[in-house]
Amino acid sequence: MIKTNGKYRPDFAVAPGYTLAETIETKNISQKELSERTGLTRKTINLIIQGKAHITPDTAYKFENVLGMPAGFWINLENNYQETLKRLELEEQAGNEKWILDEVDYNQLVKLGWIDKACSKNDKVINLWKYFEVSSIKNLKSVYPGLLRKSCYGNASNYAVMAWITRGLKIAKQIKTEPYDKDKLKSLIPILRNLSQKKDFYEELVKRCAEAGISFVALPHLNRTFIQGATRWISPEKALLLLSIRYRWLDIFWFSFFHELGHILMHSKKELFIECENDNGQLEKEADDFAANTLIDLKKYALFVDKMYYTRESIVGFSAEIGVHPSIVVGRLAHDKKIHYSKFSDLRPVLDFFNKK
Repeated sequence: MIKTNGKYRPDFAVAPGYTLAETIETKNISQKELSERTGLTRKTINLIIQGKAHITPDTAYKFENVLGMPAGFWINLENNYQETLKRLELEEQAGNEKWILDEVDYNQLVKLGWIDKACSKNDKVINLWKYFEVSSIKNLKSVYPGLLRKSCYGNASNYAVMAWITRGLKIAKQIKTEPYDKDKLKSLIPILRNLSQKKDFYEELVKRCAEAGISFVALPHLNRTFIQGATRWISPEKALLLLSIRYRWLDIFWFSFFHELGHILMHSKKELFIECENDNGQLEKEADDFAANTLIDLKKYALFVDKMYYTRESIVGFSAEIGVHPSIVVGRLAHDKKIHYSKFSDLRPVLDFFNKK
């Protein structure tokens, strides 16, 4: 008997044939006589006693008539036996998949409230099956095809990325959205961009995205993911735009948001896009350019930097002119090495989404 999560579970399975053998011995009935009275062959009786044949409902009712014990009793014995056999088989399988616990920070998932607490490693693996909604960790290769070929950093775990994306998908599916409308989305870009100037914009951002068929979700950063965001189509009419609050600065949030939006507008619906700092692929560059030029008009930015006059007043004035938060201008200037990242840091507020929830 083993104890897991406060409950005792047998670590072996007792075949109902054991009870049958005890019963006929108590009643002084031989296997031959039981065969004659039930109409079952002696071989079938012997196989049931050995646990090599099932007690079917038909057999259970025959035992009820001959032995006086309800058919439900025998059916329950058989069901419990088969359930225990399967559970032991699954626990053995879970034992073979314990390596996933080196890939995913289970305790962090518990702390975030994304998964139930468990004591044994086997139970943790079983809980991860339920979390991922798969019967085996190996099936994640089919659920997230191609993801295992992606890598953000050498010590990153794509299984941790899967855990993060899975959480995003669970939330996204609960968000009611209109069917995806590319023209509608384009028309919303100025509104989405202007939200950067608002202090509390999260709920409105979710609402506005939903109007164009996008489920927008922001999640805490998971250990060993090292990603900023991801985009995946849930259906032809609904996309997930998922951001990680890895770096909590406002300008990075908005750049990542429009980067992922660029993937939705410009690239294939069949691809899973993951934003990594070291991904210099063509599609990622296109998404970067889209984000940069959407947030700050290229011509206006060129005119601003030509002056080479970067003061608090000039930055605040320029950001007001183009309709974005000053942090976006500061972040762009720092990225382009016009100023040091430490300069005007007070103009780069940090997000507190999850402190409020």
